[in-house]
Amino acid sequence: MEQSSLIEGVSKLRSGSLLEIVTSILIIITVTSILSVIAIGAAGVFVMLVIFLIAILTDILGILRIRKGFSILNTAGLGTGIGSIGALLILLGPLLEFIAVILLIPAALSGNILYSMGSFTGLNIVGEVIGFIGLILLIIGFYKVGNYFNNGTVKIGSILLILGIIGFIILYLGLGSVLNSLKSGTLPGSTTGATVIPSQASVYQQGQGTISGGTAYITLYATAPVGISYASIQGTNYYATQSSISPQQLSQGINRVVINFGNISLTPGMQYTIRIGLSNGTAVDATVVAQ
Repeated sequence: MEQSSLIEGVSKLRSGSLLEIVTSILIIITVTSILSVIAIGAAGVFVMLVIFLIAILTDILGILRIRKGFSILNTAGLGTGIGSIGALLILLGPLLEFIAVILLIPAALSGNILYSMGSFTGLNIVGEVIGFIGLILLIIGFYKVGNYFNNGTVKIGSILLILGIIGFIILYLGLGSVLNSLKSGTLPGSTTGATVIPSQASVYQQGQGTISGGTAYITLYATAPVGISYASIQGTNYYATQSSISPQQLSQGINRVVINFGNISLTPGMQYTIRIGLSNGTAVDATVVAQ
C-alpha cells in the first residue's frame, strides 16, 4: 500500500471528525434553546427542528467520511474494519432520528405536538441504542489507528469519544499530526519487531504481520525504492522465491507485501520471524503471527 493511500484514509478520518465537531455544536445550540422554544410555541419548535435536522445531516456526512477512511486504511492492512462496521451502525442511528423528526414536523406546524411525541421518542431511543453500539466499535477503530501510527493523542481521543465533542476535537488534532508526518515523508508509526541492516535504502516493518494458509501479509516502509529477492521463515525450512512475493519492488513509503510460502504447517497464535532479502544485498526481519 502506497503512502498516498494512507494520507487519503487519514484525511477522511480527520475531515469526518471535523464534521462531527460541527454536529456537536449544533446539537448543543438545539438543547440550550429548548426552554425558550417552550415559551415561544410552535414557531420556536419549528426553528429548533430545522437546526436539529442540519445537525443530523452533518452527522451523516461526517460518519460517511469516517467510514470511508476506515475502509481505505483497512485495505492498507491496519485492521480497521471494525471501525467501518461501527460507523455503519452509527449511521443507522441518526437516520432513524431523521425519520422521527420528519414525522414530527407536520405536527409541530399544526400545533398538535403531543400527538406525535410517542413515535418520535420510540424511534429516537432505538437510534440511540444502535448508535451506542456503533460508538464502541468506532472507538476501537480509532484506537487501532493511533496504535498503528504510535500516536498517543489519537489513542486518547478515541477513548474520549465517549464524551462526544471532546474526543473528536482531540482526534482532529492527533490525526492532523499523523497527516503532517505522512505528507512530510516521516514515518509516524514505530517499527515493531523489525531488525534493520543499515543500507542506502532502509526498510522497516510497520505494525505486526500475519500469516495464514501459507500466505504472509506484512507492511513495510522503505526510505528508497529497492527490490525483494527472497523470503524465509527463520527456524524452519520454509522459503519463498521472488516470484512468490508481491510486489517484487518496494516503492518509497508504505508497501503492503504478500508472500506465498505454499503448503506449510505453523502453530496458530505463535509468533514467527520472516527474513526478507533485498536486492541491495541486505535483509530485514519482520514478525508475523500465525492464524
